Amino acid sequence: MTQTHGMTAAAEVWAVSDDEASLSWREGVYGDCEALRLASRDAQLASGEGLAGAALARRVPILLERLDDDCFDRTEAAASGGVVSAIGLPVFDEAKLTSVAVVMFRGQPEMVGAVELWAGRRGRFELGLTEAYYAGLERFGKVSRHVNFPMGSGLPGMVWQTAMPRVMSGLGSSREFLRSSGAETAGLTDGFGYPIVCRNELKAVMLWLSSGASPLARLHEVWQMGAAGLQRTASIFAPGTEAWDASAVVEQASGERRPVVFEGDGWSGGIALPVLVHDRVAGVGVLAW
Repeated sequence: MTQTHGMTAAAEVWAVSDDEASLSWREGVYGDCEALRLASRDAQLASGEGLAGAALARRVPILLERLDDDCFDRTEAAASGGVVSAIGLPVFDEAKLTSVAVVMFRGQPEMVGAVELWAGRRGRFELGLTEAYYAGLERFGKVSRHVNFPMGSGLPGMVWQTAMPRVMSGLGSSREFLRSSGAETAGLTDGFGYPIVCRNELKAVMLWLSSGASPLARLHEVWQMGAAGLQRTASIFAPGTEAWDASAVVEQASGERRPVVFEGDGWSGGIALPVLVHDRVAGVGVLAW
């Protein structure tokens, strides 16, 4: 398989039953991973079954650094598309878990990038790294496991403080990205942070850290709810990527109060992730690859 779409291979949305006992596949984008597409359509999972079911049962995001039959239900189909890692993100509406978004990642020797989960430590006063997938980032990963972020500090701490998605460019030179030296050495360029919130309680912060050579996403955006509705407040396009209007998928994610996947218009795939705080949509994060 040749590298054509960067590290992100596929994304899908699972709808949770009213009693939170099971999930059904709702939609997905799989790029050239045809075996995954065929294995996923119309599938159903019980709570605790597969990655989406585990996220439902535990009510926290789960990142699998490596896929195996014990934790992922479609390993053969995933392997045929070069998929080696995946993350399951629960989405809450008030205290009810309504959807699980699953995003899958390729692994090839030349790829460089990271997906991280940060959660509370030390009586919830700091965030520490709980799970991560590092491609070509052995040293950066070792250092990151010993880093903690107070509220408002670094990209995870800023996402924690605002309970809103956040994008950041120029990671290697940014004073706000506290691992900038390691990012510069590794060639990391862009970051995206997304909070997993239940009511107004932070469950975790997900970070995507992209390199120019093999980006996790070519578009990172944040849309925030204001008096005039949802407005784009931050946007990063990878070099050579044409501007694109994400308002339609943002409005859909906000209106339906769930993640929405999309493809076309030059994208092999993308996902819009809403943030719901209490009973309102506070914002939407958009990633496209």
